[in-house]
Amino acid sequence: EDEDEEEEEEHVRDDWRRRLYAQAKPLQIRLLRSYGEARMRRESEGRLPPSLAASTSSAGSNGGGERGNGSGEEAPKCICGCRLTCTSTRERVMAFVLEGSVAAPYRHQLEALMSSPPIVCDICSRQVRTKHVWTCENGRRTVLHAAAYDVCETCFAWHAFEEDCGGE
Repeated sequence: EDEDEEEEEEHVRDDWRRRLYAQAKPLQIRLLRSYGEARMRRESEGRLPPSLAASTSSAGSNGGGERGNGSGEEAPKCICGCRLTCTSTRERVMAFVLEGSVAAPYRHQLEALMSSPPIVCDICSRQVRTKHVWTCENGRRTVLHAAAYDVCETCFAWHAFEEDCGGE
């Protein structure tokens, strides 16, 4: 009987999380669009630092320099109000692994995780297969995304800049 109650509680938590993420998704898309519009406006006015003006998308760079390069460029926002930062998928997988673990995984386990990352884009709901991922600095420390928040490069480029990266 305790097992049935635990399963029911888990089902309720999953359902609650799915509904919350579904409600948050349009807001996150609007935040990405606003970020992209503001960035394109700054670029057209010549107000981006030269290192950032070369790349207005997330593809091919570290996401246009949003990762604390000291340029003063404002980072895209997450639904929780914190910043989204561009990180390599490898770094994100390592953070995921170490987040809930006392000991580092065995090498073969880590290689398996790297070949099929357990990171899912919270916009398109697909497994992240790109070299970089945009992730919230707040991690799991908010009720708005208790299981972290990640946006794949493809969704970021499309929603921020209407740039088609050819899918994942």
